[in-house]
Amino acid sequence: MRWIWVLSVLAACGSDDGGSDCPAYANIVGGTFARAGAMTTWTMELEELPATLPFDKTDVPSNILEYRWAVDFDTNNDGTTDLQASASHYKMSNAVEMEQSILMGTQQDLWTVTGPAGSVSGDVMMTVAGNVITFVVEDAEDPMLPMLTSASQGTLKTFVQLGAALSNQCKDERGVAQR
Repeated sequence: MRWIWVLSVLAACGSDDGGSDCPAYANIVGGTFARAGAMTTWTMELEELPATLPFDKTDVPSNILEYRWAVDFDTNNDGTTDLQASASHYKMSNAVEMEQSILMGTQQDLWTVTGPAGSVSGDVMMTVAGNVITFVVEDAEDPMLPMLTSASQGTLKTFVQLGAALSNQCKDERGVAQR
């Protein structure tokens, strides 16, 4: 059996400092959910996604999250995130700014989330085609994954640190509704 769902808007992209100068690669415009056998697939369509992005930007402080494209999962429908499939990049100390693709500049992982903390618990297969990021997770990566049966159990999220001020961030968050 195969299920497919499409995106339902929950929020708009914007920066934490009250501005709306977010880059197009932080703006979610669509998404889908599909479940086939022991495999779950989520897509995230962005307004625009260049082939490369600047990673380790000189004006971003060291040792903080610079980028994240993710799907948060509520596997047991209790209103809290249990797992997260993400492509993330943290700027490290003494990092040198360089242009890279999302796949080369991020680590793609499945995280077990416990309150504000998390730990890597598995792998995520990720592809990028045009403006669409696809996350594929096999049930074998975590015992909670077979509980994902509805699009309402996932939330698409983006995060971009734009500059030196920690409040200079862009975030977007969207739910996926049943078609």
